[in-house]
Amino acid sequence: MRGLLLLLAAATLQAADDVPSWARDAAAQIVPNYPAKVNSVVLLREETVTVEIDGKRVMRERGAIKIVQPGASVEAYRTYNTKNGRIRDFQGWLIPPTGKATSYPKNRIVDVAVSRDDVYDEARAKVLECGSAAPGSVFAWEVTEEEKTVFTQDAYTFQGQDPVLLSRFIVNLPAGWETRGIVFNRDKTEPQVSGASHTPLWSILPRK
Repeated sequence: MRGLLLLLAAATLQAADDVPSWARDAAAQIVPNYPAKVNSVVLLREETVTVEIDGKRVMRERGAIKIVQPGASVEAYRTYNTKNGRIRDFQGWLIPPTGKATSYPKNRIVDVAVSRDDVYDEARAKVLECGSAAPGSVFAWEVTEEEKTVFTQDAYTFQGQDPVLLSRFIVNLPAGWETRGIVFNRDKTEPQVSGASHTPLWSILPRK
C-alpha cells in the first residue's frame, strides 16, 4: 500500500527545476500581517495583451498566490471562446516554504463549461486547482490564450476578494495604434509608454 501511495503522489506533482524566475521573485516577497480571516494573498496578478496588425490577440496571464491559512481554496481559472480562440499553453507550479518546487502535470488542468444551463455555449474555461498546500506555499501559473476578434476592447480586474501586492495590465500594440482606458474607483491617469508597450501607472498601486 505504501508503494501505491508514493506512486499516486508522484503522478500528481512532478519535481520542477524549471520554475520561472518571475514566479520565484514573486514567492520571495515579504507578505504583511493580515487578519486571520485572510486565507491567501495574491503576490502577482499580471496580464500582457499583444495585438497584431490583423487584430489577433495573444494574452499571457501570470499569477502567484501565497497560502497563509490551512485549508485555503486556490485555483487558476481562464475562460476562452471555442469559436475564435484557444488556450495555447497552461503551466502551474507549487513552491513550498521548505523543500523542492513541483510542477503540475497537464492532466490536472480541467476543461469545463462556463454555463451549465445553456444547450450550446462557445465559452469554456481551463481550471487548475492548487490542491492541499501547507501555509507558506506559493501557487503560481502561466496561461497563454490567443483569439481572433474584430473587437478592440478589453477588460481587466486588478483585484478580487484577496489582498494584492502587485497587479498590472500591459498592452503591446502595432505601430500607429494607441490606447484609451477607463478605471473605476480611481482618478484618470495616463499609461507608461515604452515603444509598443503601454502599462497603466495605477496598475502598480493596488489597494491592500
